[in-house]
Amino acid sequence: MTPRWVVYDEPAGGPWDPSQLSSTSIWVDIDALGLANGTGLTTLTDQTGNGYDLTGTSTYATVVSANLNGMDVAQFNDLGGYTLSSWPGPYGNDGMVFACVVEIAAVSSNAYISETRSSSNVQLTPLIYRTSETLDPSNQRRDGADADVDLSASVPNTTGWSVVILAHEYVNGGIDLRLNGTSVATGTLSSTGSGPETGLSVGLGSSSVNSNPWENKLAEALWFDDRLTTGATGDLERVEGYLAHRYALQSKLPVSHPYKNAAP
Repeated sequence: MTPRWVVYDEPAGGPWDPSQLSSTSIWVDIDALGLANGTGLTTLTDQTGNGYDLTGTSTYATVVSANLNGMDVAQFNDLGGYTLSSWPGPYGNDGMVFACVVEIAAVSSNAYISETRSSSNVQLTPLIYRTSETLDPSNQRRDGADADVDLSASVPNTTGWSVVILAHEYVNGGIDLRLNGTSVATGTLSSTGSGPETGLSVGLGSSSVNSNPWENKLAEALWFDDRLTTGATGDLERVEGYLAHRYALQSKLPVSHPYKNAAP
């Protein structure tokens, strides 16, 4: 009897990464820069191909080689931040999301990880308070008509390398701060409406407006120009799973997280 062979195709594309989401608008990956240890960073190249590079001065941050799960990270130096002066952002869409992998530790003054704003209105600003090492999003608003919302909260497990996500949903004004796959603070704007203004400025470490630059380490940062779906098959959890597994932080994900045991 002649044997019959059945050929199975391997799944195309390899492991999942944020390039597979159409809403991934800016992607900063320090390891992808391929720079030598101690190199001062002047340009944080946008890995999406959209050309939304963030620029700064070489004294703002330097490369630390093979620092986290064998990959390079950036050590920010409390001197300033990298900025993009005009990002089209999520105008007309249903929300925006900022995600990052950062080392949370004591800081000399309140330190902004990132800031996204229009000419006068803050859109997304995660920060660390120096007195308590508490992660907090501050002064979230969407348009001039929206009231600020400050999500001050007691956030557990705020030391060491962590996956931080701050999501802003325009449909109902909701704000959600997530730490290592767990929602730790939520709030709602007092009014709802359209998306933010066009031409947003983006800062990583700080911005031209704020004088509280980030002074710890950062491995990767992502800006999404629309809200992400949530749930067992949601894109938000997929982003968390990708970041956690890439940097060997999956032990910090809750047991119930869909990507606790395997990367997306």
